[in-house]
Amino acid sequence: MALSHFHRSGDIHSLVSEELETCSASKALRRETIRALPGDRRWTREACAEHWAEGIDRVAHVKLAKKRIFLAMNLKNNEQVFDHLRGELLLLADYLGPSRLYISIYESGSSDSTPQKLQTFKEELRLLQIPNMILTNGVGKRADQTRIDFLANARNTALAPLLHEIWHGPFGNHNAGKYYHGHGCCEPLSAIEVYASESKIYGIQFSFGGVRKGRVGSPLGELFALILKPKEVVVSVAGAGGNEVTKLVVTTSLGRMLAAGNVQQKGWESKGARLEDVRGYASEKAVHALSFAWAKDDGAPRPHPRFDRVLILNDGYLCLEDILLLLMHDAHMVTAVDTIGLREEEKTRRLQVYDTWVGRDVNGKEQGREFPLSNIPQFRQWFAEGKPFPVFCACHGAVNIDADVFYKKRITFRNRGWEGECAASEYSFLCKDIWRAYGNDTRIVMDPRVVIGVDEPAWEDVVLARSKKLPSHFKEAPFDVGIQPSPWRKLPDMDMSFVRDTLRHLRGLKLTVPRQVTCAPIHHESIREAALIGKYEENSQGVTVYPRGPWARAPECLTEADAYPSRNTDPGQSMYYFNSAGRQVFDQKRLTIGGGDRLVSPNFQYMFIMQKNRECVMHTMTTPFKPIWRWPMCDDPSINYIEFQGDGNLVAYAFDGSVKHATGTVQEPKKAAHMALGNDGHLVLRTKTGKVLWEAEREFLVEDTEWERRRPGKQIFIPVTLRGDDIELEAASAFGDLCRALTGRVFFSLVTLSDAPPVASESVITAVLLEFVCSFKSSGVASTLEEANALHFESFNEWSTGYAYSCAKAFPAVPTSFCPKSFVQEVRDSIRNPNGLEPCTKALMDGTSISEICCDRPSLE
Repeated sequence: MALSHFHRSGDIHSLVSEELETCSASKALRRETIRALPGDRRWTREACAEHWAEGIDRVAHVKLAKKRIFLAMNLKNNEQVFDHLRGELLLLADYLGPSRLYISIYESGSSDSTPQKLQTFKEELRLLQIPNMILTNGVGKRADQTRIDFLANARNTALAPLLHEIWHGPFGNHNAGKYYHGHGCCEPLSAIEVYASESKIYGIQFSFGGVRKGRVGSPLGELFALILKPKEVVVSVAGAGGNEVTKLVVTTSLGRMLAAGNVQQKGWESKGARLEDVRGYASEKAVHALSFAWAKDDGAPRPHPRFDRVLILNDGYLCLEDILLLLMHDAHMVTAVDTIGLREEEKTRRLQVYDTWVGRDVNGKEQGREFPLSNIPQFRQWFAEGKPFPVFCACHGAVNIDADVFYKKRITFRNRGWEGECAASEYSFLCKDIWRAYGNDTRIVMDPRVVIGVDEPAWEDVVLARSKKLPSHFKEAPFDVGIQPSPWRKLPDMDMSFVRDTLRHLRGLKLTVPRQVTCAPIHHESIREAALIGKYEENSQGVTVYPRGPWARAPECLTEADAYPSRNTDPGQSMYYFNSAGRQVFDQKRLTIGGGDRLVSPNFQYMFIMQKNRECVMHTMTTPFKPIWRWPMCDDPSINYIEFQGDGNLVAYAFDGSVKHATGTVQEPKKAAHMALGNDGHLVLRTKTGKVLWEAEREFLVEDTEWERRRPGKQIFIPVTLRGDDIELEAASAFGDLCRALTGRVFFSLVTLSDAPPVASESVITAVLLEFVCSFKSSGVASTLEEANALHFESFNEWSTGYAYSCAKAFPAVPTSFCPKSFVQEVRDSIRNPNGLEPCTKALMDGTSISEICCDRPSLE
């Protein structure tokens, strides 16, 4: 039965008023919205009618009576789950009423009936007088957008009615370019640097509290700088342009101005008492749009009361009771737990978490996949007791965020910034920015009692677990699968403990910002965000995010190496801008290199590693990894890590925290602004104008020419021609195995066919080769297989000169039945005994592909 039936009959008002007298959710409305569903779709909602937390609505009103909730959602092709969510959201709307709830939903890219269902839902909200913004048929992902760029924009669009209270703009075209944020949450604006030509603005760099923290656009064109004096603030920003910002005029409280671009052109103006932050959209070609956050007088009248909590729901299965439980907490951010259930193929006895890509424990490490999720004993105990426990980050289907995160700290969803950050999700950056804003006082917690099913099978497993039952594929007696609160114990009474100080067990708990946070693993479904972004974005625009066909890994083909390695720093980034993987990882003033950390030059020719023994060594990557020089400063055995600080100083710290060495590059005009590993293999500090201030001392290692020619073991050359086949992603882990088995003896030549779609696998393979310290060369792009072979042969000739043994075997043009593990085993077996193998020189002369392994005879005995 549709909600409009209640309205026509006059019953809806009686249903609402009857239940509100007791501060309870409307059971009658729940029954009617369940009956409105087709018979086979009712069970997901009927499970909510028997929720373990039945009665939470009767105590929740004490805390929610004076709170305003902003609810945001993003949907795409969600017609089935929205049938479930619609009823629970109507219950929430009925329970909170028009004065305490705003619902904002942004849908884009759907090919099912989701837009039509949302329009019906919009009418139902109108009948309940719930203020809302329901946008359907929104802008889809552009070819030049990464998945995370798109998701950050989509989530900010869903938050738009809230963000419009904070930000003035956007001015310009916000549907072009990538989203950037200035990061001025916590310190006053101290400088603005504008990069521009006479006709347009390329980029803007912001400093807050004397430290560069964020930007919009690119550092191209002429530099115009405005350094604010003490107590001087920006009071006006004027600009012009439609698709591109063509001028920028910044005016301060002292009447000083910065003018760049076509200053004669007329356009827009944004002004206020004090500029606090800037965000915008930009590409490498130009800044496309800008928005401004101005200081507000908290005592000034507002058009309507501000919101207290921001509730963001994903497309999972949950109940009104779960939403109310989540809203009871007053942390900076509270997350639920989403699960894929008890999948038969996983062969597990515990419920398994879905979103492990975002989830990080309070120490910054990847969360476990099975319930309970923490490796910290006290937190595991709290999980077992159904108590919220701290995490560094999680999304898990539903989050409740303190509105001050948006109002006062001006944080939004975003993708990577200018700082060489790791690839990560938009939620990962949201968490990072919250920790940066609140420091050691940050409270992001997970409530293990709020369990969300990511799909119907997972929701069925959740419902069964609540009833001490198991899925049909389990043939044994029911057992505890980890769900909280455990149905094997007495369920808690619905009393005021669910309302008053729900985080009291965390009092006195001291948290510190993690020294490092594990970056996102390389994930085949998010390859644009997780692979080597710099190389990827340069060469692989418009790549399909998801694999182009079925990709099932046969058990007999599985390899030992992890094709999706996690890492704490992002290979391929030069540190030219402040990297966030530092001692205070969320303070972009610092960059830290500790034992095992590495830096890779932008051209992938050099790698600087602080080894586990704390020696600092530069390696060349053009031949099998070879150390070429060491940094004597690291010889001191007491040194723990090296840190490039926001004040321009490069400091070596001992294990006890004392300073052992420092460059002293802190005073203008010799203040270091950037640390860089250049394409020439030099580790340097530069001023903001690019002048080299300092260079790491190099002690070159003795080159043993005879050792080079008599290198132990046989060298193997692997030409790989990339077509964009899904099997190439699986091959990445096989190559990792090969690198590990033949350390220092294997070299890969990568050639991409130009008639293939943009090849994401090149980024994955490159990342894996770096992770397993394997040499490689991107040998070029070819239009035919013959051209690809010629490029490989050219690289082979250059590589094999002077080696005692030089073997080769091409990675084949693979059929779907190809097994990468077999390829690895064949290579390993063959090069142990090259006798009888065809010489590679014959294959070169014949101009054929090296389809079978070949080995040249040694030139030296």
